[in-house]
Amino acid sequence: MPLPFSAEDLLQAIDGIAYAVDGDGIILGFSRGPFLPAGEGGSDTPWNSEAVVGTSLFAQLRGAEVIETYRTLHRAVWSRGHPAVGFEYRCDSPETERHMRMSLSLIRAGSTPVAVLYQSITITETARVPLPLFAADLLTARAPAGLDELVVKLCSYCQRVAWPDYDAVTDPEWIEAAEYYWRGGVTDVVISHAVCAPCYQRVIGSLSASSP
Repeated sequence: MPLPFSAEDLLQAIDGIAYAVDGDGIILGFSRGPFLPAGEGGSDTPWNSEAVVGTSLFAQLRGAEVIETYRTLHRAVWSRGHPAVGFEYRCDSPETERHMRMSLSLIRAGSTPVAVLYQSITITETARVPLPLFAADLLTARAPAGLDELVVKLCSYCQRVAWPDYDAVTDPEWIEAAEYYWRGGVTDVVISHAVCAPCYQRVIGSLSASSP
């Protein structure tokens, strides 16, 4: 007997925030919004808009290192070597420290892969003193040509900041945003989205942890 609901109905019923993405990374549909809060995903188009359907998931992200980690996870799931992977990450706003969990799961039609389901669930949210470094307009701004401003490297997975100026050191110290301000960091900066070494090992390491 066929199920008495559509794929769209099922997508809307999923807990948290979910996206269905094809093998090439094209967004096929979404639930209630983005896997990052609206305005914080680094996109010129709101993630909770119908306009994102038919666009590339990876084009919505910022930072070559960030995009490559998602491409690596996506390929691993689509190839069916890893039917599901998951990891915890942070997605803060100025007044909220937000811990979340992301999972990528393969959707099949019979034995044929048809989509990867990206599902993000909030684990905890904690109010705090506002940290302007996480303002949506700052996180989504594109760096202008001939940049003369201070660039701050922010890990997209743990939300820590590279200290000092990451261009000046090979192996920067990654510190919490609050400590960045305690050390004299300023808000008039351009954010460079990146992945710190520990998070790279943790996120890509999820492939080993989920090996069949």
